[in-house]
Order: sequence, then C-alpha cells, then structure tokens
Amino acid sequence: TINNIFEYGSGQSTQYWLNNKKKVISIEHSNEFYGVTQSTLVGNVDYKLIEPEIQNEAQEYDPLSYKNYQSTRFKGYSFEKYVKFINSYNDEFFDTIVVDGRARASCMFHSISKLKPGGMLILDNSDRDYYLTDIKLLLDGWDEHVFRGSVRGLAHQEQTTIFVKPI
Repeated sequence: TINNIFEYGSGQSTQYWLNNKKKVISIEHSNEFYGVTQSTLVGNVDYKLIEPEIQNEAQEYDPLSYKNYQSTRFKGYSFEKYVKFINSYNDEFFDTIVVDGRARASCMFHSISKLKPGGMLILDNSDRDYYLTDIKLLLDGWDEHVFRGSVRGLAHQEQTTIFVKPI
C-alpha cells in the first residue's frame, strides 16, 4: 500500500494522490504557481514553498551535476534548500517520490535514501537524457519502467520513467 508521497513540483499529480487518500508532502519553487495551486488542493497535504536563492559563491554552472543544485532555466540561483528539504524525513520514509521540479539530478540523488525498498522514484520528462547523465549509475539494479504518451496541450509525446528501488 502506498501511503507517504513526496513531490518535487506540484500540480495535477498532487491532487491525484490526494484523491486516492494518500499523505502528500509537496514542495514548489514558484511563488506564483504555489499561490494558484494552494487553494485548489483538498486532502492530507503538507504543501511548502521553497524558492531558489541567489548563488553567492563562485560555483561552476553545471545543472546536470547532482552536486550543484542548479536548474537550466535559473542560472545564478541555487535550489539547495529546495532539494534538501527531503532530508528532514527519516531514511526509507516514503513509498513514492515524484521528481517533476527543478534541479532534478540533485532531487534524484537526495531521494534514493528516503525511499523505502520496493518504493517508486518517478522521474517526469525522462526523455530529457541530461536529467540522468550524472545519476544513472546510482540507479543500477533498480527496475525501470518507461511510459510514453500524449500530454494535454502538447502536440508531441512526453516520457515518464518509474524506477523501483530494490528490496
């Protein structure tokens, strides 16, 4: 039984989990999107806004590295607090973790220890190979299920991959 869900990035999937009587912890980086979404969520949800911060240190810009907490569309910003929020939970606490937000390589890295054995790590837009460039070796031995299909409002298909943590 899936009970505890963590989401990097919120939206329609958040309400899906809530409609199915799950406990959802969801974080959002966009103040505007958070404001719109917050009023629509109904159910057992802990919804947080964690905005990126201006990067103070001279760090090489490499959004593909899980060590940098960066996103391709936010050069000069750090998503470290956003990514590391999951660390406030015990290891193996979550049944499912959805990565559909910013700094996805970093989110994937921090999710691994927080996911229960047999749990699902869901990566949206996994057809963008660069999300997995620096992290794929850490998922060696995990079952991988790839889904492609139409997305409302888009003329092309998108891909989502579910990685199942070994038991």
